[in-house]
Amino acid sequence: MIGYTLAQLRAFTAAAAKDDRQRLAELALAVRVAFGADAAGWQQFQSLMTGTAPAQPQKELPTNG
Repeated sequence: MIGYTLAQLRAFTAAAAKDDRQRLAELALAVRVAFGADAAGWQQFQSLMTGTAPAQPQKELPTNG
C-alpha cells in the first residue's frame, strides 16, 4: 500500500490546479487566434483540437550564441 502525506496531497492538487489553469489559458489563446483565421485556418484549428489532424511540429527558436 502506498501512502502519501497531507503535504504531498496538497502539493499534488495545487500542481494539478496550476496545470488546469495553464491548459485553459493556452486554449483561450488558441481560440482567440483561430477566430481571426480565414475559413481554411479555422478548419485546421478544429482538426487540430479534435485530434483528426496530426499536430505540426513547433519551429525551433534560434539561440543567442
